[in-house]
Amino acid sequence: MKKSILSIVMVLIIFGLHFNVTAENIKSDSTEGLILYRYDATTNKVTRFTQSELQNRNTQLSQSPIFNYSSDVLNTEEYVPDHLPREVPIQEDSRLLLGTWTEINPATSGQHRNTVYISYRKNGTTRRASGFMIGPAAVVTSGHVLYSGGNYATNIVVTPARANSSSPYGSAEYSGIVVNSDWVDDGNTNYDWGIIELETNIGDNVGWLGLETKLTSYNNKEIKASGYPGEVGGDPKQTLYRTSGTICSSKTYKLFSDDTNTIDGMSGGPLYYYSSETGYTAIGLIRGAEDGKNCFIRFTRSLFNLLSSYIDYRA
Repeated sequence: MKKSILSIVMVLIIFGLHFNVTAENIKSDSTEGLILYRYDATTNKVTRFTQSELQNRNTQLSQSPIFNYSSDVLNTEEYVPDHLPREVPIQEDSRLLLGTWTEINPATSGQHRNTVYISYRKNGTTRRASGFMIGPAAVVTSGHVLYSGGNYATNIVVTPARANSSSPYGSAEYSGIVVNSDWVDDGNTNYDWGIIELETNIGDNVGWLGLETKLTSYNNKEIKASGYPGEVGGDPKQTLYRTSGTICSSKTYKLFSDDTNTIDGMSGGPLYYYSSETGYTAIGLIRGAEDGKNCFIRFTRSLFNLLSSYIDYRA
């Protein structure tokens, strides 16, 4: 009997029918295992939360919720819809050519006005990045924007639809930031994401993107990515740019594209597509270059659950 089993295993190996998990067989991460640090802007103190504790806190802080979300459902795919004020026109995007991008100025159409310009201080210098609204008083961005080199970002100000000196919807200051312990303690790039909690509900004016998580591959999916590049063609910029392309590789925590443009300043901007059912729907955020491709942090199940808990969160 043992020889028969061994023979079967050898045949499978010879013919390549092995059982290794490939990049297309996406693993499901733990939905409750995240340990989070919250830096408070007023006290400058850091508090440790489990994911469940922070989501429960967000529920308690909700006022007149717009969308009630439950993380109990564990389907292969899960969505929450976008929220765009009804009076805002929708600007339809066209597919861009390889290696090009489009300046969005003004950025007041529905799916663009909730991508934000982020100004902050770290290590004694003023810096900039991108992010996008996920609720009335919350922005998601890259973890390396909010924490790096042993320091948390301070003096954070987010400005939706910025166009040089124009701020059509004003700005909002931060009350706190949330980052993953695996990023802070170990520099694990799989967790290079963070959340900015705001002092005002500026999202009520500019709306926010929908969110999606799924376990299957995104390969060959047409996507768009937006952010505020530090410069374009050598010229400094403070306006929104959008690039389009396709996903060429799907991993558990990251997605990759070899036909989109992302550069410094765009970190934290949305990776998204349009759905007739959920509207403009983000599947991840811009991280930067990795392995010779543009790299995006993917919305895993646990990250999706955490971000979704901010849809009802209000300042």
